[in-house]
Amino acid sequence: MPAVVPVLMKEQALFGGAITTVIPDGFVDASQFREVPDNQEVFVSMRNPDQSMIVELLELAEDASDAAAARFHFQQLAEDNQALECAVRDIQVLDPRQAIPHLAAANGHVSVLVGNQTVTKFRSTNPENPEAIPHVIQINMTVIRIPHVSTDLVISVNTPLSADAPASAAASEILSQSLQALSVRDWGLFGV
Repeated sequence: MPAVVPVLMKEQALFGGAITTVIPDGFVDASQFREVPDNQEVFVSMRNPDQSMIVELLELAEDASDAAAARFHFQQLAEDNQALECAVRDIQVLDPRQAIPHLAAANGHVSVLVGNQTVTKFRSTNPENPEAIPHVIQINMTVIRIPHVSTDLVISVNTPLSADAPASAAASEILSQSLQALSVRDWGLFGV
């Protein structure tokens, strides 16, 4: 098992300050250089632009039970990414009181999924294009179900896998610290 390397984190306001958490210190707001949907906050590593952290506010997936919510959102992401392959490696259910101490009163269900998706960058299909080479991306995803505001809050850390970039321990640590710091400052964001 790889050693957990401490990840330096910084506080980050999300969705106009309605939510706060922490993100890795070397990550920048992707909306500074590309369009990001209103329901997402996207942060990209300055050291490795293919590594990202995404916080999404999604409509509660009523077709998925609490136990199946992480797999449901992972599969949706695979379809959105037009993944050539996807595989779930692990799913765990966390105690909200420990995982999200500042949101535990929201009575949410918390699950963490680790999986891989094989994608081609920019969805290119031209074999002459070097970007068309399939890349395996490790996705560490947390789904926090907040039923009283009909929302699935999804946080994912996406890391390309390669011989020189073992991702698992660092991505798990990023998610863990982000969950510990996650706080809703303004529930009006959800229309309540």
